[in-house]
Amino acid sequence: MSGIQRVTWEVIRRLYRDLGDENVCILRFDEATKRLLCAPVGAFEDMVSGRRKVEALRPGKQSEANHWKELSATSNDTLVLIEGIGWENRYRAYERLKAVSGIRICQIIHDIIPVARPEYSGRKHAKSFARILPIAIRIADEILTVSEYSKQDLLKHCGSMIAAKTRVRVWPLAHEFPVAQDKSVALPEAVNGKFVLSVGTIEDRKCQYRTVRAWRQLAAKYGSELPQLILVGRYGNLTRPIIKLYLTTIAEKFGSKRVIVLNGCSDETVQALYLRCQFSIYISVYEGWGLPVGESLWFGKPVLSTRSTSLPEVGNELVDYVDPVDEAALQAAIEKLAFNSSYRNSRAQYISKAKLRDWDEVSRNLLELIRAN
Repeated sequence: MSGIQRVTWEVIRRLYRDLGDENVCILRFDEATKRLLCAPVGAFEDMVSGRRKVEALRPGKQSEANHWKELSATSNDTLVLIEGIGWENRYRAYERLKAVSGIRICQIIHDIIPVARPEYSGRKHAKSFARILPIAIRIADEILTVSEYSKQDLLKHCGSMIAAKTRVRVWPLAHEFPVAQDKSVALPEAVNGKFVLSVGTIEDRKCQYRTVRAWRQLAAKYGSELPQLILVGRYGNLTRPIIKLYLTTIAEKFGSKRVIVLNGCSDETVQALYLRCQFSIYISVYEGWGLPVGESLWFGKPVLSTRSTSLPEVGNELVDYVDPVDEAALQAAIEKLAFNSSYRNSRAQYISKAKLRDWDEVSRNLLELIRAN
């Protein structure tokens, strides 16, 4: 799952557990009929509890489940829009629903990258997002952002759209990687010996190519002593051909397979990689939150990140920071964590004493914010 999918999934599971089936429904927009449909979360209990794969919630399976009914809402209900902004027909439907029923709407905004940094979204998506965002803001009774940075970015770019009565508050996400730790899970065959981990969609914004470039330079100095670099994630749509070609070319040049790209890993495999890596790298230049930074900390692993946007809110003083554009500084920071075991161990020990935020706390916090109104 991607970051927003992860957030949605973990929150739904806990709301269902804590509030019961009668109080929590899943909403979806039917493209064919332009109607809003809902179903009790309990209709998918085996998926919510993890006994069946999340893929079973895809539209084809939803129709087969025959649990979806036309939504009937009142002013006592709250619609939590957590999935991210990006579908105009849905937001027109939400607007009609609010006008008819008086339902309260809580809009969660993870980031406004298509407005603030459109070069990382593509022209088509940026234009679509710019059309929908005013609707999302207009119909919201409450706006929650996942970081203080996202809140300030929203106010900076869209403050004039937000009505005085609409509160904008921060709802921080979790560090927890919610899979039971199991050290018996095998690593992928390509992983051999010591390694460093980088988790996240592989795209220009997350700067994996800069990390790989640093690995090339360090490989010339250390050869086989340099740990493997394991990149875990799907290729982003916008820069997929270029980034994929670049990484494939670099990986092929490393005869000792010092750089490995893994796509489509299960949560259990990602957990095994976190548990056994030396440290992780996440030097994205723009994030609404930055789940991989927190996840690495959850497993007690040192993290090399950047002070860009929201990332210091996730890592605070637990993380080593570097300017990803400064290639010499990036190489030096990687070298220190990879080859100075005393320093790396001291950072891990420091992390082990930290109070980290789990998904239970995140879910309870969401309920508190909604009930405050």
